Amino acid sequence: MQLDDYYEMNMEAFRKFRKEKAESEYLVVDVRFPEEYEEEHIPGCVLLPLAEINARLTELPADKDIIFYCHSGKRSRTAALFATSVPFFQKKIYNLEGGIISFTDRTVPDYPVLQVFDFDADLSVLFRTAMNLERGAEKFYQAVLQDIGDVPYRRTIEVLGQAETGHARLIYSMWAKTGETIPPFEELYASLPGDIVEGGKPVAEHLEKLHKIEDNFEARLLEIVLEIEHAAYDLYRSVALRLQGTELETSFITLAEAEKGHMLLASQGMC
Repeated sequence: MQLDDYYEMNMEAFRKFRKEKAESEYLVVDVRFPEEYEEEHIPGCVLLPLAEINARLTELPADKDIIFYCHSGKRSRTAALFATSVPFFQKKIYNLEGGIISFTDRTVPDYPVLQVFDFDADLSVLFRTAMNLERGAEKFYQAVLQDIGDVPYRRTIEVLGQAETGHARLIYSMWAKTGETIPPFEELYASLPGDIVEGGKPVAEHLEKLHKIEDNFEARLLEIVLEIEHAAYDLYRSVALRLQGTELETSFITLAEAEKGHMLLASQGMC
């Protein structure tokens, strides 16, 4: 298994997997908050909250398939990414799509993902689009800060928002190195609509989802944050592949790794 390689498993495949495999061959890991686990969980699973994943990964068996799950698949996807980032596990790592919602045959609410990144476009289009996505994420975090008040994880949201601006500046510096004449950063960044975030979802739809949360607000907000940061990670890895063999490849790999760091920050700072 290569680092950062994990597998998505839908509920049908999960049920089939459990019928065909002996219990000794795999482990199901719940990465939600303890109170969520106590309310309901998949029988036979173990609890390992996402905030503790990095510190306790080696407590999991290296010689078994590991299946991570959460509420809807957002937090567990991050756990799967963390697990495959270290050369410890010998078997396969899975993320259970839909999480406990799908396991209990409830509907997984979501919005369709739009394709917003044209990897065959000119570099100028690629850079502008990337900066706009960072602008969108920053606007999302700014809106969240207006809603959450003085909560323990407020500083985490502030840092994530500031990081989006930092990433936009890095993308701008890469664009400037191509020799193309472009406006000053402040002028260009302020002109971007910032209407979408990585993954193609409009900022307004993320905020609409946030405002509809009726319970476990912190957990649901964390899922949205991780969805945005994971989409950014996937995006920059894809861009790096598109620019393979060029000087820009390393810069986009660095951005991807930074997004992974943001997932860790959110996982630990919001739990």
